[in-house]
Amino acid sequence: MDAREHDLGQALEHCFEGEPQGPPVALYAARGRRHVQRRRVGAAVVAAGLVAAVGTGLSAVASGPAPSGGVPAASSGPTPPSPSPTVQTRYDFPEDEQDLARIQGYAIDGNGDLVLGEGVEVIERVDLPAGAGHADRSYGLNLVVAGEERWVYAPWNAPVDGVSRSAGAQVVPPVEGTTFGAWLTGVVDGQQPPEVDPAVELRAAQQAEAFAALDVDSRGRVSLNPGAEVVQRLDNPLGLAAPYQSAALRVTFRDVESWWLTTPHVAAPYIPLDGETFEEWVQARKAQGVTFSVSGPMPPLAKIVDGMPQLLPDVTVLRRVDNPLHSVSPARSVAYSARLGDGSEWWYLWELGPSGYFGAQVNRAVDDGYPSFEAWLAAQRSRVAW
Repeated sequence: MDAREHDLGQALEHCFEGEPQGPPVALYAARGRRHVQRRRVGAAVVAAGLVAAVGTGLSAVASGPAPSGGVPAASSGPTPPSPSPTVQTRYDFPEDEQDLARIQGYAIDGNGDLVLGEGVEVIERVDLPAGAGHADRSYGLNLVVAGEERWVYAPWNAPVDGVSRSAGAQVVPPVEGTTFGAWLTGVVDGQQPPEVDPAVELRAAQQAEAFAALDVDSRGRVSLNPGAEVVQRLDNPLGLAAPYQSAALRVTFRDVESWWLTTPHVAAPYIPLDGETFEEWVQARKAQGVTFSVSGPMPPLAKIVDGMPQLLPDVTVLRRVDNPLHSVSPARSVAYSARLGDGSEWWYLWELGPSGYFGAQVNRAVDDGYPSFEAWLAAQRSRVAW
């Protein structure tokens, strides 16, 4: 299950420290592809600098001039105010576009096609022309989801080099004093074209080039590709238990120097900034300890201590199941049914992987989608893919 993947947000943070944070991309990962995606985890990292550079421009929303050619005419009404905060859900991590559509009412698949959730009432739908809002495809939707009306501007851009770009989606409740059409026109006109920092773009290009330098297998063993040279190597800096390995590497490849901290299935290059030293970078990576993922919008339930979760003080354990995934040592798993201080109940599953280093957690609101804790655990068990 992809919620158990090495978190892409963590990969972005590790590989582009100091850069502004780009928007999350996790919702676009498909479940059940752990091994393939781990080998390709850096694909999202390649665009980290570009995403960070363009995120602000693409997500800007403001009232603009009259709609440009091709944008549907809006109903008459006053200029819409700034939109309200984006509607959130308590759901943890959608399994696919259909699941996402069930939760938020709509989703856009990998081809840019709109997917509507079952039972969603469509009051109005506008398929915007290509280029509107600087998006390849985009949709305006007036929906009723779970009895609540939502106005949606949902843009989509085709992936570049396999990486999806943020496009500034907006989801708001009906805006008083205006119409859906007027609001949609204001949002579309307020979108801005991306502004890319040439230095960030160059660094992203260098990182993309560096990806071809080496590969790593399921035990963390590194193999260099032709033309790559190791300038400096530290063996097993993370102290993984045999047969698993880690390595810190300084590598030159096609006139680009990159730094790597490799572990089983995971290898992504870091392009150093001026003034950084390799030794300090390695120490910083080691100090981060166990790497784990957090899936989607959720309240904090636990912190990770010595590789396993420690529930926070305001969390009441209703039920605990040890090793629900039947993990074989050194892999471990634990699941909780828990109640937070605000009265909400959550199911929480943590797994530490077979390397004894990488772990991941998945969380689900109790009232969202499964009839029981046991049914939810059975679904997670069916997706075990270490």
